[in-house]
Amino acid sequence: MAPSCLIDSDDRCGPNQELLEYAEKSERCVCVAGTGFDAATQSCVVCGENEMASPVGCVCVSGFARTGGAGPCLPSDAVLPTGQDEHCEAQEDCAGYEASFCDTLVSFTCLVPNCTVSPDSCSEGKDCCDISALGLGVSTLCIAQGLCQTP
Repeated sequence: MAPSCLIDSDDRCGPNQELLEYAEKSERCVCVAGTGFDAATQSCVVCGENEMASPVGCVCVSGFARTGGAGPCLPSDAVLPTGQDEHCEAQEDCAGYEASFCDTLVSFTCLVPNCTVSPDSCSEGKDCCDISALGLGVSTLCIAQGLCQTP
């Protein structure tokens, strides 16, 4: 017996899909409004809060972002830089992160280098500290609020 498949002629598309007729006798299934194609599951998924459908799936609306590119869409100012506060023992441990500087003197965590003091470009709970006098290869770092002790 040859392999075959069954098609419901009244509902040929999957969940959250509709049939699009785009040329004479040509049709295909597309995601319905408010859904985006998820390549991992090969299906159309409903976009979540603060998301919108795009040609590449559900993406965050303006002013929102995902932490490290995954998870829910949060207000952009609430998204932490990748790697921030991750444990490290050497500079290589922070390579590839936005928090690319390993503090091997005090906290042994990855910190965001080259921030701006005014306006303060660090995430909530952090201050931009000018550490250029310490000769560590970076001039500023985002560190926990209240800990900056530069002259």
